Amino acid sequence: MNNWINLKTLRIVLYVAIFAVAGLLFFKWQYLNIQLAAKENAVNQAQTRTTPSSVPNLSLATTNTDGNTDTAKSTPPALTAGTSTSTTNTSQNLITVSTPLYLLKIDPNGGNIVYGQLKQYKETLGSDAPFVLLDSNPNALYYIAQSGLVTSDKNIPATIAFSSPQNNYTITGNSPVSITLSWTSPSKVVVNKIYTFDPKGYTVKVSYTLNNQGSTPLNARFYGELSRMPPNEPAPFWNSYTNYIGAAISYPDNHYQKIKFANMNENSLNQTVSSGWVAMLQHYFITAWIPEANVALTQFSNVSNNIYSIGLANPNVSVAPGTSVSTGATLYLGPAIAGQLKQVAPYLDKAVDYGWLWFISEIIFDVMQWIHHYIGNWGVAIILVTVLIKLLFYPLSSKSYRSMARMRELQPKIAALREKYGDDRQKLGLATMELYKKEKVNPVGGCLPILVQIPVFIALYWVIMESVELRQAPFFGWIHDLSVRDPYFILPVLMGLSMLLQQKISPKPPDPMQAKMMMILPVIFTVMFLGFPSGLVLYWLTNNCLSILQQWWIMRRVMQEDGFIKKAK
Repeated sequence: MNNWINLKTLRIVLYVAIFAVAGLLFFKWQYLNIQLAAKENAVNQAQTRTTPSSVPNLSLATTNTDGNTDTAKSTPPALTAGTSTSTTNTSQNLITVSTPLYLLKIDPNGGNIVYGQLKQYKETLGSDAPFVLLDSNPNALYYIAQSGLVTSDKNIPATIAFSSPQNNYTITGNSPVSITLSWTSPSKVVVNKIYTFDPKGYTVKVSYTLNNQGSTPLNARFYGELSRMPPNEPAPFWNSYTNYIGAAISYPDNHYQKIKFANMNENSLNQTVSSGWVAMLQHYFITAWIPEANVALTQFSNVSNNIYSIGLANPNVSVAPGTSVSTGATLYLGPAIAGQLKQVAPYLDKAVDYGWLWFISEIIFDVMQWIHHYIGNWGVAIILVTVLIKLLFYPLSSKSYRSMARMRELQPKIAALREKYGDDRQKLGLATMELYKKEKVNPVGGCLPILVQIPVFIALYWVIMESVELRQAPFFGWIHDLSVRDPYFILPVLMGLSMLLQQKISPKPPDPMQAKMMMILPVIFTVMFLGFPSGLVLYWLTNNCLSILQQWWIMRRVMQEDGFIKKAK
């Protein structure tokens, strides 16, 4: 009797677990839609906000008696640039740089990137407008990439008014192109801010060259900073991965650490490490500052006027009179493509966060990407990956479906036991377990295919949700974007019908309550899957269809082996 109760409990717990997982993912997906709608409303509403000229509180090292410069690890507080709380307006004469991949606008007043659009990605499906990643407009979600110098020379302002030979640059070809912004201080220090653009990638090298033509030694320190406003509504606890908007850092003790805006409010980041990077993340896209190799850096954060900043600073450099020194870092601004991020910096690819089943998600995505390389359709890639998964787990599924076939054959005997014992559930349970033992049937064997599907389902969910490659990726017919729901709900309805058909060919649970629960599950799943990304529904539908064929084939073979078909004839 206890075994019978345990069996019923296991089945119920399994169904509840499936329902809970699907429900959790459904709420995650629904919240993403809410976030996107909130972003659109923010763009359309005029709001008055101030944008700070954020100069980090960074100390400068002094020159030692041996002529060497202290590193960032031992910076004394003697020379510090204070954070400015004054507001700045973006210059009207912006410098426009266009490459095959992006269009950037640089404000000569400070030399910061105040606008950036990605040409290969559209703002919305069906729109010709490129996706806007950076924008200094305070009426939108303010987001810029800043860089500057903290110096010991009071004649060098925190915000330098640079000059440029021209205001429009179009970069083509295969070789990197450099653009130089210049300024000379009253103390005869020539400051050149050099942007080097790669027409084939999303990296921009930013460096300062300081040519000291004066008579006084100069100490200077480069910093790169990413500043943005937070989303209108914070992500709830169930949305910790999908559509994460916030900062992230990497350093030797922690290769990938998220820093939420709430954490920045509580504690300011200020640490010196031997290597690492800082980044600002949002759904599908990333900006990151990466220092030169083998350079100690200070990672810091700042919050001012509802603008959250994450940044890094190089060790200070000493520029003696008559000498020239360069310092800087590399900026990545573009899609969160793991293969590209891995080449930019160690562990930067972890920004493509597949959650706690990342090891399964990475395998699924690699296989999908390999298939897509030859097929050219992500929907077909999902279908073929589903086929490969079914083949991989065929031995396990075969045993499970054989167990289900045996259960189906035993239905007449179980019905006879039910008539024999009536309402005496204790005797009925004992007799049923004895029958299972005699016929060598495992009553929970049919649950194994469902258990196998759960981690694969979750892993594929992360792949579809986190992989920018599937953003606005079409399938066939009415499916123009596999990362959003089916606009006509055709796939969810077909998925529900496939679940219903699968139940029809499966043996009915001996318990009437379980049987009713099984009959209502297709309806529940269909309703929940209405809001799921169509790529995920396509996987579940394909998996159900393959399971139906596999189940029919195996159960038919079992019946042939036992002579049931011959007897029926």
